[in-house]
Amino acid sequence: MKNIVKALLVSVVSAASLFGFASPVLAYSPNLSAQYQGGGNNNVQITVSNASPFNRVTLNYRQSSSLWTTVENLGQTDSGGYFTQVISIPSDGSGSPVQLYVTVLGEQSQTVSVYPGNYGGCTYNCGYGGNLSFSQSNLNLSVGQSSTVTINNSYNTNFYISGNSNSSVASVSISGNQIYVYANQSGSTNITVCGNSSPCGTLYVSVGGGYSGSGSVWFSPSNPTLSSGQSMSVFINSNNADSSYYVSSNSNSGVVSASISGSTLNLYANQNGSSTITVCQNSYSNCGTLYVTVSGGYSGSLSLSQTSLSLSVGQSSTVTAYNSSGSLYISSNTNSSIASASMSGNQIYVYANQSGSTTITVCGYSSNCASIYVTVSGSNYGSNISLSQSSLNLNSGQSLSVSINGNGSYYISSNSNPSAATASISGNMVNVYGGNTSGNSIISICQSNPSGCVNLYVYTNSGYNYGSLTFNTTSLPNASVGQYYNYQLQVNGGTFPYTFTIVSGILPSGLYLTSGGLIYGTPAFSNTSNFSVRVTDNYGRSGQVNFTINGLGSVAGISAYQNGSLIKENGTVYMVYKNTKTGFASAAAFVGLGFNFGNVMNVSGSGLLDSGYIVRSSSAAHPWGSWVKSGQTVYFVHELGLIPVPDWNTFVNNGGLSSMVVGANSNDFRLPMLSSMVSSDSRLR
Repeated sequence: MKNIVKALLVSVVSAASLFGFASPVLAYSPNLSAQYQGGGNNNVQITVSNASPFNRVTLNYRQSSSLWTTVENLGQTDSGGYFTQVISIPSDGSGSPVQLYVTVLGEQSQTVSVYPGNYGGCTYNCGYGGNLSFSQSNLNLSVGQSSTVTINNSYNTNFYISGNSNSSVASVSISGNQIYVYANQSGSTNITVCGNSSPCGTLYVSVGGGYSGSGSVWFSPSNPTLSSGQSMSVFINSNNADSSYYVSSNSNSGVVSASISGSTLNLYANQNGSSTITVCQNSYSNCGTLYVTVSGGYSGSLSLSQTSLSLSVGQSSTVTAYNSSGSLYISSNTNSSIASASMSGNQIYVYANQSGSTTITVCGYSSNCASIYVTVSGSNYGSNISLSQSSLNLNSGQSLSVSINGNGSYYISSNSNPSAATASISGNMVNVYGGNTSGNSIISICQSNPSGCVNLYVYTNSGYNYGSLTFNTTSLPNASVGQYYNYQLQVNGGTFPYTFTIVSGILPSGLYLTSGGLIYGTPAFSNTSNFSVRVTDNYGRSGQVNFTINGLGSVAGISAYQNGSLIKENGTVYMVYKNTKTGFASAAAFVGLGFNFGNVMNVSGSGLLDSGYIVRSSSAAHPWGSWVKSGQTVYFVHELGLIPVPDWNTFVNNGGLSSMVVGANSNDFRLPMLSSMVSSDSRLR
């Protein structure tokens, strides 16, 4: 038999025909982005998308050359394969970047890197195509000058200012992919800009000199050009200490609207044309003139129920957007520390955080925009502490955690709408749970000593209810004697983490159930087993289902396939491991991992059970059953990790073939290292 197998292994299979009729597979390939939250702590927001739905997320990270740290059961993806959570990742103090990657149902994301404690976080390779780049990365300005920088980015059009290390040196606003920088005084600052899918970039600004402009009042920028529907904040400068201004005249308010908040002139472009706006000081008879040009587009299709809000610290308000094109999004917020904003449908929820003013711009995907000018007054009673996120959007039954930045112990002081959301505190984490009723809730978190409070604004959508907990898996495949069995139970709803237990009956001899819902093992007998499995979520909710596994006799022909054999069946190439088969998604993945088409056997009706795992990329560990070599040592890739092979005799004794050995890669050595292989090693059976 061995000679027959060896003869089959040397048959040549064309790469072009090998995958020409491969079975279709679901294209789940998790994307990862990571961003430090700033504030001098080590909180990092992990965001995963395009992953397998309703599956647990495992995080791996390391700094410098240290060993990888694994965080099992970080959370579970939702129905769209999306997951996000803020966690604390300790720094070793070296200042070097932290590397991170996640795995979801055996699929591994790309590795991304972030610097610990970087305000606004991401410095390079931050997921979704890497960090942002700009038309200029270094600006040299004189006091009173302004400059526009373009964001070079093709996959994300929703950007925001994440951090400004010294806003007294230079102020900044953003509209679309244009960054407007205004030089206030001599010095330097680092401005961090991020996209909603978490890539970031840093703009370095140096300001020198004492440029005074053409009069006692001048503007940054001095001659702005806007598109219809676009808004902009223009900074007012003067040669004296008076910072109180008013709009003296506007030659064409139908073209552009203007209002003043402090030393900021807020412009909103209504329609094509130009206007001359004169701004004067209250205490001196000094004025300056701003020339504004508006071009392109038509702004009439988007309007707001209110364009100006006056709030007190801690208050919130709802603004309705009227837009015929449908989908809307928040394009920019010139100062999110003053007021936060979130959207649900055509409702804009604005939350007052601290005294000051900000301009919130809302746009439709047809490029029509409108702005809300928000003024917040009153004392900021939350100055002693802050939150990693000031607002949340939840579905019913969904839970998220927000970290508290401060010192001391904390407590929930009040909750304006417990039916919409509830919260509890554990250490410096606020755990928020979406209720059964749609609506807004303001949750006040306070510090005992020193005293201080801060508000968390929560919107809950009851349209999708995470409350019920049910099994997606209602039946199980048959099990064959001597054939490795591996099946993950799937559930829907509830809140991760889940715990699976057998409450009645027994599994077939040789099979086991993990607490994470994986049934695995090698059946010893062909008996039929009936059993019930219960799943319990983080809040004690449970679901239960009855299963039957029918036991079959030994699979015909399985003795022909040793661990590591490569077979082509029905147009797809598989690797054999413990009498199961794992498919390759493409020739690139197959060849990229070092495998040779000349070692592939053409078979029909192998009788092997499909493992359900698909090798999609060469940027992954080798599949189970592989023999890999690094230096002078050969390893066997086992489901629990790498098994070193001590010598040639042990290699041959366990079915090793020299033609099947391929080079190891760095992903292989992220697997645990197991004890050395022995003769007739039971772990390979």
